[in-house]
Amino acid sequence: PTELALVNRHKGLAVLELIFRSRGLYRPEQPQWAYEISFHGRACHSSTPELGENAIDRSLGFLQECRKRFGKVMVLSWEGGEGHNMIPASCAIRLSLGARPREPWVMKAKATVKAERVKAGWYPTLPWEDAAEAVGIFRAAVAPLQRARDRAFNPPTLTTSLTGLKQRQEGWALTMDLRPLPGQSIGALVKNLEKRWWKRLGAPGPTWQWRLERDNPSLDLEAGSPLIRLARAAQRQARIPVRMEAKAGCSEAGLYGKVGIPSLVVGPGRAPLILITKMTFL
Repeated sequence: PTELALVNRHKGLAVLELIFRSRGLYRPEQPQWAYEISFHGRACHSSTPELGENAIDRSLGFLQECRKRFGKVMVLSWEGGEGHNMIPASCAIRLSLGARPREPWVMKAKATVKAERVKAGWYPTLPWEDAAEAVGIFRAAVAPLQRARDRAFNPPTLTTSLTGLKQRQEGWALTMDLRPLPGQSIGALVKNLEKRWWKRLGAPGPTWQWRLERDNPSLDLEAGSPLIRLARAAQRQARIPVRMEAKAGCSEAGLYGKVGIPSLVVGPGRAPLILITKMTFL
């Protein structure tokens, strides 16, 4: 749905997934304090991340602060996110910060906190520091592309989001969403990312893997194309106001355009999630 505006340009969508296949072991010699912390954010579509508040980002920032303050942070579980195209509204971590109670510090997270004593024994842990560094590498690789501006879009730049942390059969998966502007090359970025991740994490294999889960191309149909002229004429004949727009979401039109089939997006009604400006997003 575009409220019958003609959308001839939209961003692309790439979904990358890092899967950590190995886990560590934590064996405290005495009972420890463990904390289950639930971070709360605000959900929105990942094409407009500025409208939401990312709970995974909040949890990652908290873990990094804990490491600075206490040195060693053992993460026993870490999950969040509902779908690759949504900013996560919730994220939960279960962690240990040693034998001493840290509740006053943990409460500074402005989250829901549950404290418990865990017995001495063996506990599996997640490689959260590797994940944090992988996210840092991802953001550094993307940063040069974010300097480009296209004022037809809102937001006018490439956007990225952390959208998921899930335990799966093959391992613990971290999902990242990337929405490039028309003309920006995802292939070159992915090669750069792979090289950087290899350097930091070693070759993919028994400890970690990555995959490009989705690679939907952007749409960039010339405003003077025969298809646009035909659509404009049809709108005028039906006495519908002729409007051209660009949108931050993506659609199958980008796939058609990639193989040489001129395409645009048009439909009645409003998308479920809208930004109250000149533009409507899927």
